[in-house]
Amino acid sequence: MTPKLTAEQLLQDELLPNEQILWQGQPDPSVWFTSSDYFLVPLTIFWSFGAIGIPGFALSKNFLFLDHPEGWPISGFMLIPMLLFPLIGIYLTIGRFFLKANRKKHTYYAVTNKRVIAIVTKSSGKKNITQNFINTIPAINKVSGFKKTHSIFIGILPAFSGVYLNTGLDSFAMAGIQGSVIFFDLQDAEPVYQLINRLRAEAHS
Repeated sequence: MTPKLTAEQLLQDELLPNEQILWQGQPDPSVWFTSSDYFLVPLTIFWSFGAIGIPGFALSKNFLFLDHPEGWPISGFMLIPMLLFPLIGIYLTIGRFFLKANRKKHTYYAVTNKRVIAIVTKSSGKKNITQNFINTIPAINKVSGFKKTHSIFIGILPAFSGVYLNTGLDSFAMAGIQGSVIFFDLQDAEPVYQLINRLRAEAHS
């Protein structure tokens, strides 16, 4: 069995001179939903019924409407989106939650005396690192979530695009979180929140 990685191990070659890790953690993988899912779940279910139902109705009409009285054969070009939309619907309603859970298992957070850092590891062995230097953090917000967890937004809290964050549809929000580091779904987030605030205060004193 492969030993579980830690943020400290992943950052061994990334730490700056005199930089020390003060806290490290991961998002809670058991938290599947966010407050955005109150409207995303009904919306994606409704969309998926249409995406599956319309092609299903079309395909059931005497094999692609070939004997329709007005002669309305569905071309192969039209068949492509008919097959694609149901797949998208399955991802929107179910698949995105599995993608999110898997991503969480490979996500690591760290607070050092100089930076806040989020790391996402890839199966290829590569890692994506987002960071913010303590003395450049413009704002910090703690937002409550499910199962008594909290997410910490380190940077400017995104506006509308933020509804897609941590939902498995995060690519829709990427443009709105440039320059921000987000620690999602933390158990016992208050000490981390206070630590970052203290470091910010010390950096500007």
